[in-house]
Amino acid sequence: MGVVLVTWLKKTLEFRRRFIRVQPSLRTSFDQDIPGPEAWLIAQMVPALKELGFEIAANGHCPDIAIDGAWTQVLFLNRVVGDRASLIVRRTGFKGVATIAFATEAPGERQVTTPLYYRLSGRGAPKPDNPPPDVKALYLKHREAVTKRSFSSDQRVLPEIGHEHQWLHERAANVVRAEAEKFRLVQIGECYRLPWRSSGWHAAKWMGQKFKPRRKANP
Repeated sequence: MGVVLVTWLKKTLEFRRRFIRVQPSLRTSFDQDIPGPEAWLIAQMVPALKELGFEIAANGHCPDIAIDGAWTQVLFLNRVVGDRASLIVRRTGFKGVATIAFATEAPGERQVTTPLYYRLSGRGAPKPDNPPPDVKALYLKHREAVTKRSFSSDQRVLPEIGHEHQWLHERAANVVRAEAEKFRLVQIGECYRLPWRSSGWHAAKWMGQKFKPRRKANP
């Protein structure tokens, strides 16, 4: 019984220590911040987006947005049309999930977002035969969705020129806040964390799965 209690307490503390920063501090990305898979993905996206009228507006990197995770984002803008495009990578160790998304937003109206999710692994560039995401097809799908929405205004929500990096910072904080609400995290100082009761519940659930008795095979 004592071993079980000690194990439960250790797992409870482990869940409690996990955090997501309330205000992620995004600094400009440097080459050493971007592992091979992300660099490869950016290299595939930039030419395609330029053909579609997008230019890189800002980039940001937070190496410790969570206890075991980093956040990298590149923002592209087409100011003529009023569209935004983003590459967001959430990386944990040698694995990451990239979100490629187009967004169009009018003041006071819900934005139209068209995302594509792309899994990354390792630190080196993918093999040459690895198919890159079809950014142009995704954008065509997005424009069709915007047309169907029929915004009531021709104005578009875009960061002011010269304030693109601050835009990234604010948007990252919004994403983190939504994630904290989804998983019922509470703000403690500069971080969102699981409440003690939830930490204990997750620890008990983990133990139930870890030490679940195996059924004996029928003779």
